[in-house]
Amino acid sequence: LTDMVHSLYPDEDVKIRALTDQVILTGDVSTPAVANKIVDLVSNYAADVQGNTATNPDDVIVNMLGIQGERQVMLRVKIVEASRNALKDLGLEFNSPTGAGAGKNLTATFLTSAALGLASPTQLG
Repeated sequence: LTDMVHSLYPDEDVKIRALTDQVILTGDVSTPAVANKIVDLVSNYAADVQGNTATNPDDVIVNMLGIQGERQVMLRVKIVEASRNALKDLGLEFNSPTGAGAGKNLTATFLTSAALGLASPTQLG
């Protein structure tokens, strides 16, 4: 198994050790995608050795692989665009009368509606 991983991923520093009924992966790889591919390969091999028993791969594989390079964070972001006229049609005030900046009353209105459990912003009237 170690030779197969090293032949398929020669640039990666992966060590494979067996501990009772678990396989421990240590070392460093270049990307998270490579780490996932190696884990999949080892888990498929382990399933073949165990006779394809319906064991969760997480119970067999201990993934201690490190990722080289800078740490990256994946963010899931939703951007909403709303026109001022559409907000007025809903009865929402966009400009703050206190001069504190645009959006203050809009935020307060949404927070108030959420706190009061209103079904829609049109009920804010």
